[in-house]
Amino acid sequence: MCAVVRRYPEASRLADVIDQKQTEVEQILRGGPVVVAYYAFRARDGVATVTIAADLAGPQELGCRPAERVRQQRLSGASERMPEITEGEVFLQFS
Repeated sequence: MCAVVRRYPEASRLADVIDQKQTEVEQILRGGPVVVAYYAFRARDGVATVTIAADLAGPQELGCRPAERVRQQRLSGASERMPEITEGEVFLQFS
C-alpha cells in the first residue's frame, strides 16, 4: 500500500466545494485504481487530502484525474496552483 498527502495552500474554498460535492468527488476517485481510503480535511492554511491506495500507480493516476475533472466540471473555486505532494509506501498501519 502507499499513501499520498496533497496540501493545497490558500485553498479554503476547495474544502467547501469538496464538502458540497462529496458524492461526485467519491465517484471520481472510485472510477480508477483501487482506493483503500481517502480523507480530506481543513488545514490552518488551506486544504489537505490523504489517499491510501493498493500501490503507487493508483495515487499517481488519481493525481491527474480529479484535477482534470474539477477543471472540466468547474467543481472548484480554488486556484490553479499545484498542490504540494508527499508520497511513499505505508510501513505501519493500525486503527
